[in-house]
Amino acid sequence: MSAAAAVSGSSGGDNKSSSDGFEWFAKFMSRTWQDQASADAQTDSKSATKIQSKPATNGWSGPLTADQLKAAEQKFGCTFPVQYRQFLLSLHSCTVKPTESRTVEPSGGAEESRADVPVHWLSDWTWNEQSVPDDSRLERRFEQPLSGLLRDIKTNDFWCESWGDEPASLPAKLSYVRERLQVGGSTTHKPVSRLIPIYFNRFVFSADANCQAVIRVDASDIAVVAHDFHRWLIKEFHVPTSDQPARIKPLTAEQEAKADELVQSIPFWGDLIRLFKERS
Repeated sequence: MSAAAAVSGSSGGDNKSSSDGFEWFAKFMSRTWQDQASADAQTDSKSATKIQSKPATNGWSGPLTADQLKAAEQKFGCTFPVQYRQFLLSLHSCTVKPTESRTVEPSGGAEESRADVPVHWLSDWTWNEQSVPDDSRLERRFEQPLSGLLRDIKTNDFWCESWGDEPASLPAKLSYVRERLQVGGSTTHKPVSRLIPIYFNRFVFSADANCQAVIRVDASDIAVVAHDFHRWLIKEFHVPTSDQPARIKPLTAEQEAKADELVQSIPFWGDLIRLFKERS
């Protein structure tokens, strides 16, 4: 059994339809939002942290259509992996905008903003007449992995030995990374899967990588958060065991090892994931 089959088989993610694969998560989050709204209503007047603006009602935005999903893939030069594709066709994102979950410390402390929703592919919460998302915010999020790497090379003289001999000049280093990550692929190196933003600095691999893992990207520090999308939801949103579907079983040591092998074999990104794990 392949590493990809070992992970997806233990979660059932590739075998569930988009209509019921994430019902458990929808129910959990709906209850969480209700509990949070009740708690906010009871403590808002006494809290040390005050809400700057009235928060919108939490809720699911509704699924993408197949045409909308295809349009997003064409625009951004990627193909959504199986489990994330199912999520988009089932739940997609939430109705709360990032700016509506902002708090300010009354003592004059630093403002904290938390965009606690998955990436919304309807172009700043709307869909234009051409049915194509055109928000530059999404473009910038796609560019985040590249810009972070370039900054690390400039600031910290970073170079990954697995990339080959280190160029003598800074421009040559930057040129190498830009060429490897250019949309459409390099003409002299193995193709590199495009990273797809899903939440904060969390990304998934374009489907050509044949990997369902969710990774955290912070410049050259790239680490696996979970080996598939279902397990990522559980970990990221602290879903208790009682709310997890029975079909999602803990990975065995063998499955974990195979999943690590798979993600570390992905051209370019696997080198950085392996390096981070060795340094940690």
